Amino acid sequence: MKQANKIIIDRLFGNNCYRNMIGIRRWMRLFIIANLLIAILMLPCKVLATKFVVVGHFRDLVTDFQDILFEMAAAINEENADYVFLLGDYVGTGTEGEWQTLDKFLNRIEAPIISSPGNHDIESLRNYLWRFGYLYYTLFTDDANFVFVNSSDNVSLIKAYLEPMWPALDNAKPTLLLTHHILWEKIRYYKGKRYDKSFEPDEILPYLEGRLDFILSGDVPDSNPKTLQGIAMYPVGMGFAGLKKQDPVVYFAGEIDKSGQLKMTPRYVQLGDDHPWYKVIDRRKLAGNRKKGYW
Repeated sequence: MKQANKIIIDRLFGNNCYRNMIGIRRWMRLFIIANLLIAILMLPCKVLATKFVVVGHFRDLVTDFQDILFEMAAAINEENADYVFLLGDYVGTGTEGEWQTLDKFLNRIEAPIISSPGNHDIESLRNYLWRFGYLYYTLFTDDANFVFVNSSDNVSLIKAYLEPMWPALDNAKPTLLLTHHILWEKIRYYKGKRYDKSFEPDEILPYLEGRLDFILSGDVPDSNPKTLQGIAMYPVGMGFAGLKKQDPVVYFAGEIDKSGQLKMTPRYVQLGDDHPWYKVIDRRKLAGNRKKGYW
């Protein structure tokens, strides 16, 4: 049958025409294949990285501004992060109602949660441990080492956790230390009482030099990242209600790859001008601060 078809085509168009048609088909196939290869090569090369969300010091949301709290939870889920890192001070005075509000927030988060406690959370240690189960934690991903410590402890306890941890870290990857307190700030006092960490910067930073690439601290925010002892330090807490006439930074979207490239992008929640957030004048009157000895 094929031979008969060839004879018919030869009689109608000539043998050379038939051969030319076969050649054109071959060139068309090669052209299509070449274009597909070029298209594949021109696709953007995606650099693999660990994506995370980090948020700290959001106790004002838990105690007085639940609308922002739950809006923040929805926004965090839209990030499609691999992990959500919570860096302390989730409650104010630690009432059962505050912990129950925190539970509602935690239950809305879709990504795995890892926590580093704040000094307000430690005041309700049983409630904290019932929800998280640990005070220290180390996470190994394909791109980085994440080490979480309880900065409310004294330096000797922190070093006792870190000392056996250093050999277990993959030195080919960047290492991040995640804490609640800002390690490069001095101890703070209110009415003569210490109310945050128990150690000064020079007690911990020299020990960390050469072992870390980044420190993320979830207490009150600072104006800019700092570099001390060769370590880049990021303050990522959301701060206080009423202190600034601007939309609050509620969390940071982070991304880090094996090369050590860290991206930290602040995320804001937009509030109307009449929102109660802006009307707070005396923070001691907030529900989370109505207890003697708390600021």
